[in-house]
Amino acid sequence: PVPAAAAAVKPPPQAVAAESSQRSGSGAYFGIQVPYNSIDGDFDGTNMPEVDSGVGFGLILGYHFSPQFGMELDWASSGHNSVGADIDFDEFSLNMKFSFLPDGSARPFLFAGIGTFTLGDSSLTFGGTGYNLGFGVDFHVGDQNSIGLALIRKIITSDEITKSEIPLTLVGDLEGDTTSIRFDFTHHF
Repeated sequence: PVPAAAAAVKPPPQAVAAESSQRSGSGAYFGIQVPYNSIDGDFDGTNMPEVDSGVGFGLILGYHFSPQFGMELDWASSGHNSVGADIDFDEFSLNMKFSFLPDGSARPFLFAGIGTFTLGDSSLTFGGTGYNLGFGVDFHVGDQNSIGLALIRKIITSDEITKSEIPLTLVGDLEGDTTSIRFDFTHHF
């Protein structure tokens, strides 16, 4: 008699998990940021009172079009002191990110964008527009999360008084260039 042929054993099919935006290189992300802002330019004690550096908090809403290109809306606010008064530096900007090494767990990037900025308190607030230029690195941790560190230069021209207790007119523009060190945590959908 011929022995019965051994039945071929197939391994059970493995479930395929949905690919996160971090792995596919595209998709939406949401995050929080902690900026450390140092305000320079005309706010140096010569043209206008000096503004001390300060730490803040902000939100990030972004979308990666590909592993290399992304766009984000950023909102941030930081607290500062100037001549004994507590003042705020606020930003709302649209920025582009270009990752020049899009693979791997550490992804260095270039950062550029435009935004609106305000500096002041309820008695006097200056407003204007500016540009963001910087570089940084995102470290991908886990399947859908990343932490980032960036150095960003904000080139700001304050050309209006957005809030004042008494009627004032700004004669000329004020340069409020700001250097930011930004730490962020983002979740990729």
